[in-house]
Amino acid sequence: MFDFPPAVRDTIWITYARLFTKVSVMTLNGSYKVSCMKLVLMLICAVVLSQRSTLLADAPKGALAAFATKRTWSSSSGFSIDAKMVWADATNVKLEKDDGRVVTVPIDKLSDADQGFVEGFLKAEEALAKANSAASDNPFAGGVPAADIDASMRSEPLDDVRGSPKRAGDIPLRKTIVKGVRPISATPGKEFWDVPQLRGFPDVEFQELVLPIDIPKSFHAGLEIRAAGRSGNAVLSVHKGEKDEGFTKFAVVQASTGDVSETLEIPKAWKMMDISADGGLVAAVHMVGWGKGNDVGILQVTGDGIRPKFQFTAGGGAWDELHFVKFLPGNRLLTITQKHTLTIWQLDDAQGVRAIARGNSGGKLWAAISPAGEVMAVVAGKSIAVVDTTKFKLAGYIEREDEPLKMAFSSDGAYLAAYYPFAIDLYSTRDGSLKKTFAIGDNGRDTRLVWTGEHLLVGNVLYNPQTGVPLWTYEGGKFCDTLGNYLFCAFGGEPQSTVTVLRLPHDEALRGADSIDPNNLYCLQPGDTVSVRYQLGGAPAGEQAAIRSAVETKIAELGWEISSSSSVNIEVSLKQGKSDTAEYYTRRGFGPAFFPPGFGPRPSGPAEKVNFTPWTHTFTITADGSQVYNAVRTYGAPQSLSTDDNETTQQAVSKYAKPQANYFKSLLVPPSILRAEYQGGLGKSRLTASGSQ
Repeated sequence: MFDFPPAVRDTIWITYARLFTKVSVMTLNGSYKVSCMKLVLMLICAVVLSQRSTLLADAPKGALAAFATKRTWSSSSGFSIDAKMVWADATNVKLEKDDGRVVTVPIDKLSDADQGFVEGFLKAEEALAKANSAASDNPFAGGVPAADIDASMRSEPLDDVRGSPKRAGDIPLRKTIVKGVRPISATPGKEFWDVPQLRGFPDVEFQELVLPIDIPKSFHAGLEIRAAGRSGNAVLSVHKGEKDEGFTKFAVVQASTGDVSETLEIPKAWKMMDISADGGLVAAVHMVGWGKGNDVGILQVTGDGIRPKFQFTAGGGAWDELHFVKFLPGNRLLTITQKHTLTIWQLDDAQGVRAIARGNSGGKLWAAISPAGEVMAVVAGKSIAVVDTTKFKLAGYIEREDEPLKMAFSSDGAYLAAYYPFAIDLYSTRDGSLKKTFAIGDNGRDTRLVWTGEHLLVGNVLYNPQTGVPLWTYEGGKFCDTLGNYLFCAFGGEPQSTVTVLRLPHDEALRGADSIDPNNLYCLQPGDTVSVRYQLGGAPAGEQAAIRSAVETKIAELGWEISSSSSVNIEVSLKQGKSDTAEYYTRRGFGPAFFPPGFGPRPSGPAEKVNFTPWTHTFTITADGSQVYNAVRTYGAPQSLSTDDNETTQQAVSKYAKPQANYFKSLLVPPSILRAEYQGGLGKSRLTASGSQ
């Protein structure tokens, strides 16, 4: 609206003050005869001043950012405080203290040095305003600051809970409100896409760091790390114990500066689950047993560390504890319990923590959240449902033939990666279309799937998702989190733990990737031919025929064709082991028989010795003289088994310890297999407390 020079604004301030004084005096004297002109003039002044307050509501930025750094301020009477300036005029200065509170101090109450500091800021502000005014005709002037966090990703400071904690250092309890909760509508239908353009996390640049933290971790303690925010706030936590026993220690590392906060210790074991996108809030779950709990603790990252705010009950009680906790924008939190109840909570409701939406997670204990939290992706049968986290309605639906085991949005919000055995499907978030499918070497349900900038870390292997090229294998680093192109890893130890910050991929991996032809990555793909050789000696003829049939069925499912002249060979073998004996103890009643020591009550029945001969099943693929796939399993006496009616233990064991054609029929084999030299990427590094080696 109005952009007045400082001198004009000061004149408006004085005019407003004089008018306000006259009107106030007239009111106190009982006279309300105020001229319309004065009222209009006051209104104009108020609008201008309110705009000025809005323009300077945040700390000085850009060329004036140096004035917003934290420093020691002193009063003329001798008091001092560490704070940063967030606003100033010719009369007052506003200072933000370490506890997040803002205090307004008259300029004349400051020391001479601090008055000079404020005067320098006001002169610099005036000079900058004149420069901006002179450049108003310059088409290249102005612009939006690069790589700043989107306002929608910011969390607001939370109010303290009134009242004292139950014991020193414990977290105050907030009331949980579940009345009037809205249902989340995610009923799948026909394939469609109405997802808004997703906002991405800005690019960040840090130095690679190795930082010792004065928090020891014993063997039985839990370790977690979460990283977020433009400055690279990484929170390290160590927790030990469960229920009302134990403790948790927290420390905050800032990757942009390398600073480490003092350690916060609170009673009980709180497992850290997530950090908000701006790095301002942390969520942790109070452990009551088996790594689970029902209560969520919210902590706030401050300028000098971290402090607890409150806790609330979000789980459903025994056998329905929390498994997944994730921040959403607008001070909201998403939780999923063991019975797949998905709830979105409003953390800053005046009456308590309020459940505002609730639904089912699609039978999974996780959901994929977009970088700014506008949408979440959940599994719907074998397909993908994308839900708007503000409207609580279905925003997109992708039909699939393979159930995703994990999903992850790229940090720029442009892609959604869906992982299933031995493959990644890459979808565009702009229209929901499938952009690429590429082969990987993992098939486990617990495989890690995270983005590091433009690259995708699947298990321990980093891929270029645009080409499907595996770049590098990074072993180790069990406790890690990603932020942009960086991997934040925590390594426990005594007397100190360590946090490392590493950029992925490193230069060597990028240089090697330039020499790879993406069209020559695979030695075997659907449509290619394979030769098959069997070594089934010793197996009964009927079992051999069943195994051959199972292998041929599997090859057809994978899309390969059998040809004796193929350079890619499959070898299927059976090897009979040495006969042996095993002793079983029967537990009478419900349940199977166990080897001692079993779980639950010790078996009370008599011991029974059985005979068995183990059989080892092998499925190996070689290409160009190198092994590219291998699967081995031995069938012998199982650890435990159930017996049918009128079946002896010997009969039950003999039914298991023999050649199993179904093993080859149900074997998980990737339809596309990378050449041996590309499996695991172009090299291998190990992530350690000393960095990447």
